[in-house]
Amino acid sequence: LGWLNWVYRDQKTDERVYAFFHLSFAEYFAACVIDDWDYFLPKNHVDKPVKGKKYRIFENEWNEVFLLWMGRENIDDKKEEFIQALVKFKPGCNGDFYFYQAYFKAGIAIAEFKSCSLADKIVDQIIKWGFGYFDIEKQKWITFIDPNPEDARKTLLLTDTKRVIPVLISLFQDTQYVHKVSSFDVENILEKIAVGNEQVIAALISLLHDTQYVSRVAYILEEIAVGNEQAINTLTSLLILNTTHDKSIHHRIANCLAKIDVGNKQAIDTLTSLLKDTKNYDRKEHNLILDIAYNLGKIDVGNKQAIDTVIYLLDPAKNEHIFDYGVGFMSHTLLYHNLVKMGALGNEQIIESLISLLNFIENEHKHETSCQYDICLALGFIAVGNKQAVKNLLLLLQKTKDELFRWEVACTLEKIAVGNEYAITTLLTFLNEIEDMDSLERIIQILESIAVGNRQVIETLISILQPNKNKNIRNKFVEIFQSNKTRYIRLAAIEILSKIAVGDEQAIAALTHFLDEDKNEKNRTGIAYCLGMIDIGNKKAKQALISVLYSTKKRAIAFPAATALGMIDIGNEQAIQSLIYLLFDIKNEEEAYFVNEDNCLEIASRLEDIAVGDERVITVLIALLDFIQNEDNRVRIIEILEKIAVGNEQAITALISLLHDNKNEDIFYRVTDTLNTIIKTKNNYLIAVLYLRTLLTPEIYETNFYNLYRRCYEILWQCAKNLTYPQFYQEWHATSPLNPQIANYQPSTDIYTQLKQLQPTSTTYPIPLNAASLEGKTAEKAIAKGILIKIYGEIYPKQKAKTIEDILDLENELQPLREHLKTDKIALIFCNINPHPELINFCQQLQKNDWLKIALITDTPIASPLSGFPPQQDNLLGVVQTWLKELG
Repeated sequence: LGWLNWVYRDQKTDERVYAFFHLSFAEYFAACVIDDWDYFLPKNHVDKPVKGKKYRIFENEWNEVFLLWMGRENIDDKKEEFIQALVKFKPGCNGDFYFYQAYFKAGIAIAEFKSCSLADKIVDQIIKWGFGYFDIEKQKWITFIDPNPEDARKTLLLTDTKRVIPVLISLFQDTQYVHKVSSFDVENILEKIAVGNEQVIAALISLLHDTQYVSRVAYILEEIAVGNEQAINTLTSLLILNTTHDKSIHHRIANCLAKIDVGNKQAIDTLTSLLKDTKNYDRKEHNLILDIAYNLGKIDVGNKQAIDTVIYLLDPAKNEHIFDYGVGFMSHTLLYHNLVKMGALGNEQIIESLISLLNFIENEHKHETSCQYDICLALGFIAVGNKQAVKNLLLLLQKTKDELFRWEVACTLEKIAVGNEYAITTLLTFLNEIEDMDSLERIIQILESIAVGNRQVIETLISILQPNKNKNIRNKFVEIFQSNKTRYIRLAAIEILSKIAVGDEQAIAALTHFLDEDKNEKNRTGIAYCLGMIDIGNKKAKQALISVLYSTKKRAIAFPAATALGMIDIGNEQAIQSLIYLLFDIKNEEEAYFVNEDNCLEIASRLEDIAVGDERVITVLIALLDFIQNEDNRVRIIEILEKIAVGNEQAITALISLLHDNKNEDIFYRVTDTLNTIIKTKNNYLIAVLYLRTLLTPEIYETNFYNLYRRCYEILWQCAKNLTYPQFYQEWHATSPLNPQIANYQPSTDIYTQLKQLQPTSTTYPIPLNAASLEGKTAEKAIAKGILIKIYGEIYPKQKAKTIEDILDLENELQPLREHLKTDKIALIFCNINPHPELINFCQQLQKNDWLKIALITDTPIASPLSGFPPQQDNLLGVVQTWLKELG
């Protein structure tokens, strides 16, 4: 029959092993052999897990088998019994998470077991949970806590739709429901389960004669009645009869008709007629008329009447009522979408009207910021390459003082001015006149997008970065900067060049040369960053930044150098460790304090981009949460954790502790939102249950339902969907601290940890050794063996060191290590030991090999050929790194 596939031959029995061609076959046969529903849900369950029993009904991988079992014939009594057990399930945990799950499973099951005596009751209950109900005694509409309603509505799509549809139609007509709650959800479900359903279409059509239902019915018919003759004829008749003078109703009917019967002439004629006297329209109808024009343009692309109407309504010179009655915001929502759909791409008149409107807003209606955004967005779609639009937007960019509007204009120019020489020249001119960082960022933003690969711009920016200006480079752009006095120009050159010159060989060669020439640490940092961005993996750029980090004592230099190193080499150990150290003011080995909040926040923001998943960074950010007092700054740290700490148990525990100890609404929102993002694994879910359960109390329900109780409930709902019922129950009833604590963090200042940051040079590979275990070992064999074990711990952490007898054996083991590390020399750096004479003598003998160098971090004087550095040496890491370089 082709149901089985031969997978492999068993090596022991030499028999063929088969698997089902499709998983559905396996699920079907599994359902056939399951004798009783006890297999899915223990029959002897009361209100806690039955020991040794599985609750497969709550495990997603058993869904198909469960439904196939419910579809079996001749076991109706058992199925009825099972449904009864599901709707009465008692989980024994506050929140009833598994009760709802069990009930929804029953709802899905009746799609396979339609004769169930509880089917109507189950559908009614799920609809109540999904949409709420009107409480006669309290005289108000009652709704349920999310995400219960969302899951209830999903269940309605999977249950017996013949039972669901009549109830939804009734709810659709319930005035209490419509007035108290949005009816969108009912309409949305009908659109999904009733496509082509004659019964539903007929029921909805019967409501079209009541004006209160027209708009809502039309929206549903657009989705479920495409090509339906009864719907088409009814809508056509309503347009012809014209029983109402309400433009909005005519509009909705005509628009619906055009969508279910593409090209319907009656619909197009009706919409066109509604636009005939546009200039004399009631000012209050501004939005409606514009909406009609958009829709006509979409169903009859290029319709002149539609385009003329839009041009008139959007032009403040022609339409003086454009901002009457606060219509500005509503008029232009999804403006770009409407204009594109109606075929306005490149339409000069519409583009001119939009530009005119932007200028009008900037001069007369600065408060209409949302409108500005929508217009800029529209221009970004319909004005690509339009020279007039580019010129006008450049003028607006220069004169506006509003930073948000400047950003919106910049985003538009990014899209429409690619390669435009006038725009590039003008922006470079602006760059020469910049006096604030915001303006600089916007110009950089645009040039990065529109000048990619532009030869003249690249040469200009290179000339700005050159230590000794090259008089041979001359083009029309260079002259722009001759009188430049702004301190921002160099930064701009670096940022723009790093985006537009990727892979450019001339730029790479020039910047490489500049690195050799320029000795200024600040300049070298910028050049190295730019070089690393345009030539991915460039070793010279990395080495230059590492060199700056080791040589500088200025935080103002170290910070951008570490940031640049992290950007050109994501995850770079030295960059991350340097940024962590910059967070602290280190007094001595025992004392270290965070620097001020603003500096901490700036450094943390850089770590966000380069240290995803890094345990040390996550630990220090958690400590910052305790240190930072400004709530906005704490929110920012939480946002960074959301990006870098996915699945991290320490971060999850710390964030939950903020919910216990905080009263700030923004913190509640940000923490719970972040938890929803970073909780991913089984252990994550278990931790969440353990600590969040204590926040689901009657007191918190009454005093802080919206900000805290509801948000914690949503997270626990997801935990219940991702844990087995016994796992959830056990954690819910476990003994635990009431409040998880934020971990304390101190930066590691021990010498060995610092030495781990040493970087290989072009000739030498450093191996730091924590030699504390060699203390007191004086025999040659013990010293040799101890050193080899330490080296293996650094280089081959998963391998066991070989057994050796003396210094010669150690040399023989180190020889192939050079090949493995691909280096000419190896440098062993001993620390955390007061070296005794036997160890010093051993090291002197070992260093007779010219490919092996040894240094000891100690106060004990060390004679040549060994090297010694005192542990209290200022900038010890930088000094040792310099020693490595000098080894040649």
